[in-house]
This record gives sequence, C-alpha cells and structure tokens, in this order.
Amino acid sequence: MRMKNIVLLVLSFCILPIAVAQKGRIVEFTQSGLPAEMREYLDQATSDKDKKAEVARLMGVFGTNYNAMDGAMQGRVTAICNTVLKLKVRQHPDVFNFISVFNAMAVSGG
Repeated sequence: MRMKNIVLLVLSFCILPIAVAQKGRIVEFTQSGLPAEMREYLDQATSDKDKKAEVARLMGVFGTNYNAMDGAMQGRVTAICNTVLKLKVRQHPDVFNFISVFNAMAVSGG
C-alpha cells in the first residue's frame, strides 16, 4: 500500500507541471482574432527582445493583409493556420517563415 502511495505521489508531481504548462497554450486560432493570436503564439516561443520586435513587425504586416481580405478568404487563411498549428511545427523559424511567405504573396497579389 505504501509503494502505491509513493508511485501516485511521484506521478502527480510529474504530470501536474505539464498540465499547468499546457493551460496557456493556444490550441486553435479563431477567425476574428487570428493576427493577435498568431502574435501571441509566436511570442510564446522566445524571450529574445529582438525576435519579439521582429515578430511584432511581421504580425503588423500580416494583420493589415489579413484585415483587407473578405470573410471567406479569412476563413481559409485561419483554416490553414490551424492546420499548421496541428502539425506542431516549431514557431521559430517554421511558423515565422510561413507568415513571411504569406505576407510576400499578399503584397505580390498571389
């Protein structure tokens, strides 16, 4: 009985921090708040002030491009971003580069 209690106690201390850490994670983007949610998602990956400033600049351009789209296109972009989120790729550089390419395509009319 004592061994069982010790094992349960150890498991509790191992699982509880993981559950608490996952609480603040973004699991799905919404169409209405995609630029802000995407910025928060990218900011979670770094504490470097230079990278955060670069993310802010990139997401400012993304927000402008995203808000210029009609609702149907915003829905498609949100779905693509949710697919990228579910693939669990790295925020830096993978998602960051994805947003950079999106911005370049939006500027060129692609």
